Amino acid sequence: MPTTINDVYKDKQKVLNGIVYDHIKNSQRSGNTLDSDHFDTYLTNLVNELSESIYSLSANDTNVVANMLYNHANVKLKEQYKESLKEYPRTPNNKEPKVVTDAWLKDARKISDQVRKEMRDKANSVLKQSIMTNHTPRRDQFIYYLKGQLTEAVEGQAEDVQDYINAFTTKWIEKSAGEIYDNNIKAHPRDITGDFPWSRKTGTGKSPSGGSTPSTVSGEKTSNTTSMDTSFQGAMSVYGNTYTSFSGHDMVCTIDMPMPDGSNIIKVIGALQTLTYSIHDEKFPIRCVGDMNAKGYVFGPRTIAGTLIFSVFDKHWALKIMDEYLANKGVSAHFLADELPPFNITISCANEYGHDARLALYGITLVNEGQVMSIHDVYTENTYDFFALDVDYLSDVTTKSASSVKNKKNLPEIDDSKKAKPKVIVLGDATAEKERQRIDGLVKDVGSSTDPDKPVNRDSKYYVNTPKEIMYSEIEDSKNKTDDEILNKYNKGAINEQEFHRLRKKNQENFEKRMKDAEHWYSNQEKAPDYNKVSPDDSEAVRKAKEAAQAKSEKG
Repeated sequence: MPTTINDVYKDKQKVLNGIVYDHIKNSQRSGNTLDSDHFDTYLTNLVNELSESIYSLSANDTNVVANMLYNHANVKLKEQYKESLKEYPRTPNNKEPKVVTDAWLKDARKISDQVRKEMRDKANSVLKQSIMTNHTPRRDQFIYYLKGQLTEAVEGQAEDVQDYINAFTTKWIEKSAGEIYDNNIKAHPRDITGDFPWSRKTGTGKSPSGGSTPSTVSGEKTSNTTSMDTSFQGAMSVYGNTYTSFSGHDMVCTIDMPMPDGSNIIKVIGALQTLTYSIHDEKFPIRCVGDMNAKGYVFGPRTIAGTLIFSVFDKHWALKIMDEYLANKGVSAHFLADELPPFNITISCANEYGHDARLALYGITLVNEGQVMSIHDVYTENTYDFFALDVDYLSDVTTKSASSVKNKKNLPEIDDSKKAKPKVIVLGDATAEKERQRIDGLVKDVGSSTDPDKPVNRDSKYYVNTPKEIMYSEIEDSKNKTDDEILNKYNKGAINEQEFHRLRKKNQENFEKRMKDAEHWYSNQEKAPDYNKVSPDDSEAVRKAKEAAQAKSEKG
């Protein structure tokens, strides 16, 4: 039994080192990590517990041992904690580390790799769309968005698996996704608008047992209608997919009345407070003798009808439309709203989170009209019953035009040549997607990972048929995928820290060389004159000079 201060200190120091070593090792394996302040408290409590177990020394000598243990913990063991965070970058979650099995850790790493791939694909997708739309988020917004997407990606996993993925992947997002963003901005210089490609508005631009068995990664959740105001980027990136509903206050009614001369009377009707519609199909049963049940039902005539309720202010809601209709016809007459020609109604929906949708009714014919004014009513209403020809159900696809419906046999014929046809560009439409797939097929090899120690000479054959923005982006993808592979090797212990830094540096050098070669080629293509067009008046000497200059340019 040790009795001297030094003997007791060495004995307790050995116990302290073992406990802290196991704590840090389990932290690296499970992902649960204390932050600096909580780790200091953990060390202090641990030293106090060890000091209280000393019975062979006096109170003063015990205090000396306790101070020696505290100094050792604060210097040596705290340094081990910091080195662990550098060697295994992770975000502290202030949860006690758990003991996990090798099988659990293998499965968790596999899922983590899949999640990181999802995050990299999302990051590249946002930046590619940013180039196309000139809507570019700030760096912090971009990272907040990916952290929100990480929360969705791990949803459904066991809690201990979520802790592991969040701890390591959050730190990865801050570093690697930040590098992806910086490289993309460097390769494609543009204004930082402070909003996302799908945003409706832009910002200012300022600036422990074995654990449960992990399941497969949950499917990717996307929403091509998500939009967020810059002041809510952090919260909305996590919960944005749930705010897709609309109230009546989020809806605006537009009436589109086609005229015989090809023009349209288009009015926004703010007085409309209620719209209802119902669809009735006269389906008849098919029966046979001896069976009380119907064998089936046949389709009969369909009727679409509904009601419109308008608030009455100082004038009838339809007066302006009726006046414009008479002016179009070039006559002066008295008539009522039920004599208006068939018209279309579009309900446009947009909420405070940037989501939008539309509902449309076509070929509306007014049938019944009513109005009540009473001392018992606070306000006055106009009520209508109507029939309609067709309905577009409420949908988040907002790019359909009201003239796209073909079932308008009782509507006036419209001369489309007299109408302006604005060009609508929609991210992700069929044509754009087909072109993207064609280009991706051309440069699939370029965007794959590489061996940093081998020269990369496969880019030049794709230059001719590939837009420079796509080529730059694929080269960036290749660099990022290679960085991820190097990091995975390092995390698995396949390479040491020195080799890790050497490969990362070599990969960065290869990336810069590939970008420089691509920029040089595309720059020459933009500056090179067209020597293929030779005027018939050119002399033979001039002709040969131009051909020589062309050959020199191609060789260069």
